[in-house]
Amino acid sequence: MIKVIQTSTTGILTCLLATLLVGCATTSVPDRSNAASNLPDDFTLYGPVSETSPRWWESFESPELNAWVDEALSDNFSIRQAYARMNQASAIARQSQSFLAPQADYSLDTSITANHSDDASAFGPGNDNNTVTTRSYRPGASVSYEVDLWGRIGAGADAASLDETAAHLDLQTAMHSVAGSITRTWLDLIEVHQILNVTQRQLENNKTNLELNELRFRKGSATALDVFQQREAVAQTETLIAPLESQRQLLLHALNVLMGKAPRTERDVGDTAFPKFDALPEYGLPADLLARRPDVQASGLRLQAADWRVSAAQADRLPSIQLSAGFSFNGDSLDTVFDNWIASLAQSVVGPIFDAGRRKAEVERTQAVVDERLNQYRLTVLTAVREVEDSLAQIDRQQVFLEALGRRFDAATNSYNEALNRYRKGLTDYLPVLTALTNMQNLERNLIQAQHDLLSFRIALHLAIGGEWMSDEIPRVEENRLAEARETKEYSE
Repeated sequence: MIKVIQTSTTGILTCLLATLLVGCATTSVPDRSNAASNLPDDFTLYGPVSETSPRWWESFESPELNAWVDEALSDNFSIRQAYARMNQASAIARQSQSFLAPQADYSLDTSITANHSDDASAFGPGNDNNTVTTRSYRPGASVSYEVDLWGRIGAGADAASLDETAAHLDLQTAMHSVAGSITRTWLDLIEVHQILNVTQRQLENNKTNLELNELRFRKGSATALDVFQQREAVAQTETLIAPLESQRQLLLHALNVLMGKAPRTERDVGDTAFPKFDALPEYGLPADLLARRPDVQASGLRLQAADWRVSAAQADRLPSIQLSAGFSFNGDSLDTVFDNWIASLAQSVVGPIFDAGRRKAEVERTQAVVDERLNQYRLTVLTAVREVEDSLAQIDRQQVFLEALGRRFDAATNSYNEALNRYRKGLTDYLPVLTALTNMQNLERNLIQAQHDLLSFRIALHLAIGGEWMSDEIPRVEENRLAEARETKEYSE
């Protein structure tokens, strides 16, 4: 029976040294609390605000829209991609954390050796078999652990954990964006429906005017030019319908893809009236965006992760301590395999002497990444503030524009009625009537577009403000994904 224990005085001293210094990690990160210190105190435009539902699209009071957004949050493929990336980041974070713990492995070696000789006496007297077979069994186990003396492993784990949280926020950003895309498409469909309805009504009116002109021509009360001009007006209105129908179809295709469905899935908008609003949603102060915008939060977390990776790269230039222990058994049969054993305890100290500047270059690279992400974070913050400012300015000016456009439409309507009245009395030719009619019909369609733009700016304001409703939706998204995976047999416990 053989029992061997391998150890060294140096190893014991190294273990004691590691115990004394393990709390003296050199990794640290700078304070980034003032990274976005150039925020304005408040937004330029202020007005009456009101509290809205955290699920901001519900303020449009459309059950149809609410159902579409819920469907998209479950089935949209961009959200699924973000969800998968979140799971990837979570797995990487767990991998990084695992390096802080000892690593244990086992082994089992077996061998069979056959020794053959033509000389039977080579195996001893009385052995008539020229082949001798021997078996060997060698089970064992080993444990290794790197002492995180300078905090290199911990810094990497902290960076991966921050990346995981950032990926979680990326999922929330994707959900927020998809909700906005669905709402905008819903609003575009309402606009197309209204313009199409108005255009078809204008076409019928133009055809009626054409019939009247033809009747007046047959009675000698109108010229052939009057008839030709009205026919052109009818044809011009007819050319507007086909593009509108095409646009409606394209919007339905886009809507279905946003919901994870085939483009030609039967679906159409039931609401044909624009929602009404009074006060703006509550938008708070610019500093509030740091907590309400998931993309801003994710950018800040990735900046912190880059800081930790600089610390890890700096610590990688210092010596590392590796502790290992192992034992193994040896025997020529299963009955005796545990009679002979060997145990070992070892340590190693590894430090760089010459690496042609590789580790220094890695520190410089990670520092450059920090510079990039710092400026990216500042740009993200300022972009978020700008988006709110833009939306508020657009809403304010669009309301003024809409009121002026309404007054212009009223004036154009009066002009048309007066021109038509004078034409019927024979005081003027048909050209002023046609000019006033074309202008009035264009303004009527422009009014619908202006109302659409005002609501679109309001949607942009909701998206710029951000929110926290997405975190409440993630458990439902996870449940739907697992249920679908089980149904398709792609998931196993």
